[in-house]
Amino acid sequence: NLIGEGKGATSTSTPFNGTVIKNIGTKLTIKITGHNAGLQDLTIYDTDNAGAAGGVKIIANNSDVESIILRSVLIFGFTDSFALKLKAKNGGGISYCSFYDLRIRHAKIGIHIDEDESSYVNSNSFYHGAISGGGFNYCFLAEGGNNNVINAMIMEPYTSNKGHFVVKKGEVIGNDIRIEGAQQLSNI
Repeated sequence: NLIGEGKGATSTSTPFNGTVIKNIGTKLTIKITGHNAGLQDLTIYDTDNAGAAGGVKIIANNSDVESIILRSVLIFGFTDSFALKLKAKNGGGISYCSFYDLRIRHAKIGIHIDEDESSYVNSNSFYHGAISGGGFNYCFLAEGGNNNVINAMIMEPYTSNKGHFVVKKGEVIGNDIRIEGAQQLSNI
């Protein structure tokens, strides 16, 4: 587990205090591939939206990944990619992960659940998070998975190019989700 000193004094801009992990290149910022890992009390930041390959990727490639916990994490500025991605491929699986107070600002995709035909992303839970800012194609995109639960989450970017909450495949269970787009075009 990587535990910081806090995600900073502000959630609407890059904090100058707390613990900040900056991506200053084009590679993935954090990749999690094993069980029982976690991130807590920190900010993950794409400096100046520099084209990073992503914020946090939990990947199960021909193996299972279980019990990942993210708590009080701000993921900021990934407008060329995703903030958080759960990716299962080649018979892999991601399950029983928990995300508490996940704050995402400015990303192409806020949360992306992605599985191939031989894999699964099931029984993961999101609690009390918020997705806002600009640059979004999607706040939440599910391309697979079952029994993934979202509780009391806010999704309110100014607009999204393809949709705030999109389930192309799979099942998502939601409770008390607030979806708002103050500048959303009516044809999306």
